[in-house]
This record gives sequence, C-alpha cells and structure tokens, in this order.
Amino acid sequence: MRFEIPIPPMPKLRPRMTRRGRVYTPKKTTDFEGEVQFWISQYDFEPINNGAIRARIEFIYEKPKSIKKSKIYKTTKPDLDNLIKAILDSLNGICYKDDNQIVELSSTKKYGSEDLIVLTLESLDE
Repeated sequence: MRFEIPIPPMPKLRPRMTRRGRVYTPKKTTDFEGEVQFWISQYDFEPINNGAIRARIEFIYEKPKSIKKSKIYKTTKPDLDNLIKAILDSLNGICYKDDNQIVELSSTKKYGSEDLIVLTLESLDE
C-alpha cells in the first residue's frame, strides 16, 4: 500500500498535564492525526490486521528559497523520531491493528517541491 498525504509533516508533541493532574494529547497533535486519517480514508485498501509489516515513510518539506539548490536532506527540527511517531500512531486501527506490528522501518526527512508525506506499508507475512 502506498499513500501520499499532501500536508506539511508535523511531529507528535509531548503529552500535557492539567493543573488537576489529568494527562492529555495537545490539540495540534490530535488535529494533525485527524488530517492524516482523512487523507488515508480517500484510498481504497485492505488493512493489515495480522502479521509483520515493513514501513517506509518519506517526510518531504517544501524547500525555502534561502536553502541551496544542491541541499537534499532537511537537517533541522523537527526530529525524525517525533515525525514517525505522529504518523504511526494516527494509523492505528485504520491501516493496521496496532503499530507494534511494524517490525521494519525506514524513513527520510528531505526537501522537495511541496510539503508531502509518502507512506508505504507492506505485509511481510505473504
């Protein structure tokens, strides 16, 4: 399964705590996860409910004019691990039962002509 999600990549933000001690996910994170789920729902696919999964995620950022044309990779914030976490968590129960099924993962953070997230999921049990 290959998905193209035409939104700017956003990292998973840290959980917050109210004064009364209740822990919650920040609204920016839940909004982003909802947007990812909307774009994924536009595709016709069969979820991978059992077995091992290989995931490949490309986070593509629109290249600012101030960056050299020869520069390919984005080496500034946000951190790659937080970007990955936001995507994988948003797909729980939609593309797979749980993100613990992912046993192989590769990811890049680079510049391109537009903001885009490209996600490829492959069952390893076929």
